Amino acid sequence: MEFWLCSTVRKRQVISDLFNYKYRIMRSYVIMIGLILFVGCCRNQSPVCSIVVPLPDASYESGEEILISVDASDPDGLVSEVRIYVNGIGKVSLANFPFNYLLETDGFETGDYNIKAMAVDNEGKEGNDEVNITLTDASTVTDFDGNVYETIVIGEQVWMAENLKVTHFADGTPMQLVEDSLTWLELNEDTKAYCFYDFLDQNGDIYGPIYTFPAAINGTWGTEENPSSIQGVCPSGWHLPSDAEWSELEINLGMSESETVLQGWRGTNEGSKMKEVGTAHWDEPNDDATNESGFTALPGGHINTEFMFILMGRRGSWWTASGSGNGGVSRHVDAVDTRINKSGNPPTFAFSVRCVKDR
Repeated sequence: MEFWLCSTVRKRQVISDLFNYKYRIMRSYVIMIGLILFVGCCRNQSPVCSIVVPLPDASYESGEEILISVDASDPDGLVSEVRIYVNGIGKVSLANFPFNYLLETDGFETGDYNIKAMAVDNEGKEGNDEVNITLTDASTVTDFDGNVYETIVIGEQVWMAENLKVTHFADGTPMQLVEDSLTWLELNEDTKAYCFYDFLDQNGDIYGPIYTFPAAINGTWGTEENPSSIQGVCPSGWHLPSDAEWSELEINLGMSESETVLQGWRGTNEGSKMKEVGTAHWDEPNDDATNESGFTALPGGHINTEFMFILMGRRGSWWTASGSGNGGVSRHVDAVDTRINKSGNPPTFAFSVRCVKDR
């Protein structure tokens, strides 16, 4: 009997001790979890920082104002400031929303630049974001093939100061190169094709290719609008000028508005103001040429209906973005005339192209 009582007491003690042991373990776990949660809740989190503008790898012209816009917030506090850096050099500290800054790029060299934004919260924690941008020369434009062109401002328009030389559209799609007369004669009226005068590459190096009208407008329908909004064969950010845009150029050179609507040779000396001076490319005497506009027109010649290369050295001819499937409107300057000619021509004629910058 005594043995049984002692055994029972020991069992109860063991059970009690085991219960207390488990209780202490559970309490330790609860305390530990509580501490983890407490520390996690009380730990300061980094602010969120994101550059909204400019977009990564955006391209701007040197001298242009660039808007830098930053989205910044703090999940457990306040954003006390947003700092803007360009190539690691601090530019500004912004204390209030919206976090916007206009970066002046006057005097900046062309090339790649890193823009970094740093958001700092009320406890000094930081969050960062950065993008790279490119600054290009405002006085030049580069096409898909890598050709670089000088530009000129005439009135409110920015024109290429050279004939277009590209052989691809801006998205990289190649145009058809024609290298013999028979192939050209068999072209359809909607073929996007080009060639070099007399099929000589060196003529393309100087004067650029001569293009069919469908190639010039890239298969779109012609327009009379100013600006034309037809990119055509021109580089990104540029477009093929409409008849109305050529008329604006002519008015800026001194032609009356009433004359611009006429066909044939119009004006007085506006052609002289466009032609390159001298006889390096123009037939003699070319002594009327002043090129005071900076257009630097060259006599690249063209292809006519019978597929004849004609008038290199004598005449420069350019497509406009105006016309239809039956052909396009064009402009011409000549070695023996001081004026500017306006005419309509079949789509398989081949002329040079000049582009105008988008406004």
